[in-house]
Amino acid sequence: MQSNLSLFGPSDPLLDDLNDAQRSAVSALSGPVQVIASAGSGKTTVLTRRLANLLRSGVSPEQILAVTFTKKSADEMVIRLKKLVGDKSIVERLTVGTYHSVCLALLKDNHERLGFTAKPGLLLSSRQQGLIGSLLGDLWLTTETALSWIGWCKSWGWMPEDLTDERGRLAGIPQDSLVGFARLYKDYMAYCREHNLMDFDDQLLQTLRLLRIAPDLLESAQHRFQHVLVDEFQDTNPVQWLITRHIAAPQNNLFVVGDDAQSIYQFRGADITGILTFVRDYPAAQIIPLETNYRSLAPIIDLSNQLIKYNLQQIPKTVRAHNTSAPLNCITWWEAEDPGQETHFIQKEIKTLIHNGMAPENIAVLYRSHAQSNLVEDELASAKIPYTIKKQYNFYEMPEIMDTLAYLQLIRGDAVDMEPASDRIFRSEGLSKTTSELIRKEARSQKLPIMDVCMQIDSLPLHPGQRSTLQRFMERLFRWQRRAKTMPVGELLPIIWQESGYIARLESAATESAHMALQSLNILHEQARKWESPHISKFFEDIEMHQRRRQLAQKPKAAVQLMTIHAAKGLEFDAVFLIGLEEDLLPYKKSVQSGDVTEERRLCYVAITRARRRLYLSRSLSRSRFGKPYKPVPSRFWNEMQGLGDVPVAQPDAEPLLPSLQR
Repeated sequence: MQSNLSLFGPSDPLLDDLNDAQRSAVSALSGPVQVIASAGSGKTTVLTRRLANLLRSGVSPEQILAVTFTKKSADEMVIRLKKLVGDKSIVERLTVGTYHSVCLALLKDNHERLGFTAKPGLLLSSRQQGLIGSLLGDLWLTTETALSWIGWCKSWGWMPEDLTDERGRLAGIPQDSLVGFARLYKDYMAYCREHNLMDFDDQLLQTLRLLRIAPDLLESAQHRFQHVLVDEFQDTNPVQWLITRHIAAPQNNLFVVGDDAQSIYQFRGADITGILTFVRDYPAAQIIPLETNYRSLAPIIDLSNQLIKYNLQQIPKTVRAHNTSAPLNCITWWEAEDPGQETHFIQKEIKTLIHNGMAPENIAVLYRSHAQSNLVEDELASAKIPYTIKKQYNFYEMPEIMDTLAYLQLIRGDAVDMEPASDRIFRSEGLSKTTSELIRKEARSQKLPIMDVCMQIDSLPLHPGQRSTLQRFMERLFRWQRRAKTMPVGELLPIIWQESGYIARLESAATESAHMALQSLNILHEQARKWESPHISKFFEDIEMHQRRRQLAQKPKAAVQLMTIHAAKGLEFDAVFLIGLEEDLLPYKKSVQSGDVTEERRLCYVAITRARRRLYLSRSLSRSRFGKPYKPVPSRFWNEMQGLGDVPVAQPDAEPLLPSLQR
């Protein structure tokens, strides 16, 4: 094998610049190995060097499988490995990819074994959303929530008939929604089977099924992949973990790298049990902790250690900073009077950092939910500080905001936007798809605006229940139209939400997406009050001007980075601002209500450990909810980081959530 690796002299470029723990990990070439890679500890370096060491030891590249969680990570690993090995053709013979790409290769030409009459088509996101929308019926669920629950169930290997109250609770499905959701899930699966379709989650689920029902294919995969490596192991879901274990057996040359303290994707079905119980599943496993952080200054590392110790179920570790010298002021705590003062402080500090030579792209503002970015955007845009939002989203395209704007369009009587607006509102008001189509058909037939047809209630061939629903809605609409003539939008919005039952439905849903929707509505209300829009037309003009100003401030390069904590995973910045350290924001309301904030604490830990040189932690002393002021409770994490939290008491190790999935 001709490569850079075969030209070594007395020194060893694979090992010489590594610390002892990294060297142990790179040198562990057989058997089960678990590397606990703390934030900033050189995880990617260890993975690529270990792959190179396998090649150097004579392992055929075709016998190596390396699984990552994103295509970007896979591509980065291949690029690094090519530089390390020198011979690109050797690296290209390895199998390096995401779980989905690996599963697609295993599924190839095996559709008949799974009962498909032809090679299944892929159900893409846009079509998937349309399908769910058509199946929702009278279920008070957003398409996004339904798809999230379906994905969660599939990641745990649950079919509609497998759903129980306990499993629904684990998936975050309210008990009063469980029966309706199970029916929707069953209809969705039936449609996919009837039309020979698979979604992305099916690719994994069907691969696991194939490995179980086709011993010859399993044996072939096991023979081919003699060495299996898994990156970001803490983020695997039960189905991914079972696929991995099937392929790695019986030799179990399995090398997993992850950090239980950075497991933050439970909402997608990730199960931290795998990383916590690895040594139980593989008693002979080597456990190698990487505890030296090369990224952050010592006070930042000390703060993160202080926080994460409050999580009881974790792998014991003590992370230390490689750089022990640090300025005294590298961490700033800020308690603002209100969110406006909080974001103004952030803007002033960012301006100072940039003035002192810090590149804007090395500054990040992190938050728990997208809705929190709005005030930050306003501040940066008004100060002409360029910014960009990772995983761009448009506040005014959030479902709850679009619903609200649709109400306003109907109240204003927009002829142009009437049909799409009425479509949204009819469903929100409980009018069936059949009723909506009938009204549209009558409007086309009579060449009248849709709302004019709605006034012909008595002559429309409607079911009595639907007639009553439409009657009540039209009465409210007329009442709102009268009020809109003299009432500013900031006063009108809460009335619309209250009388339509919109807020009540979100509050009763008790899901994370519903809580986010309530946050978004509150922000829209604050905007309307701040702009003092006297009437609906002016409010829409204000929104358009607001969006234009933001677009001018947003730049793809040399810009301050705004993102959720989840989006920041795997990134690092010279300065990090973590905002909204309050109960119900971080930790999020749903986790507070459930009594389990361990993942939220890990999320806070991830945010803190993104910072290299400066860390800013802030919260507001007062906020308002739909115009009513209140004093938010400081986040328990705020107190814990300052050593003010209750000392945790150790509990016995919990059993795996799904012992039936342990194979």
